[in-house]
Amino acid sequence: MLTSSTIVDYVWFVFVLYWLIVARRAQETAQKRSQNLLVVVVALVFVFLAVRSKISFGMFAFSPVVQNIGAIICILGLAFAVWARIYIGRSWGMPMTVQSEAELVTSGPYAFVRHPIYTGLITAMIGSLLVEGFLWVIVLVVVGGYCIYSFKVEERLMLKQFPDKYPQYMKRTKSFIPFLY
Repeated sequence: MLTSSTIVDYVWFVFVLYWLIVARRAQETAQKRSQNLLVVVVALVFVFLAVRSKISFGMFAFSPVVQNIGAIICILGLAFAVWARIYIGRSWGMPMTVQSEAELVTSGPYAFVRHPIYTGLITAMIGSLLVEGFLWVIVLVVVGGYCIYSFKVEERLMLKQFPDKYPQYMKRTKSFIPFLY
């Protein structure tokens, strides 16, 4: 029988594998940087899983019901990130970079939030935290902080690249959380 923890591990593994594959298809300038970043991310995921398996969470463990809900949240978060990545297509690039031939994508998941990949990742990490406990707080703080920093830099870049369209897009969509923020 699969546990919530095993499901979360598999989902993250498939996600990272998928991200590696689609990064190979990205524009050539972003490709090398994204491959290097993803190699680091894959290594960190495997180190994290190895360390996690050696640590007893004891008092940090949630009930099985909360863990099952967390697994669903993790799956939905990663699915949202993948949907956003597929939807943006060739306009996708490394965080905090400008694509020379990019177009402003404002439909699909980008109609709900301006940074759906970050939203999906943060959501998946919150779900993972509910399943696997305290160690994911560290991942959430580090990666979440990176996402927030990247989003702020990307907002400035998008305003420069799309000075007429992006301010209008900002007025009708939220950054990370639909209808809130």
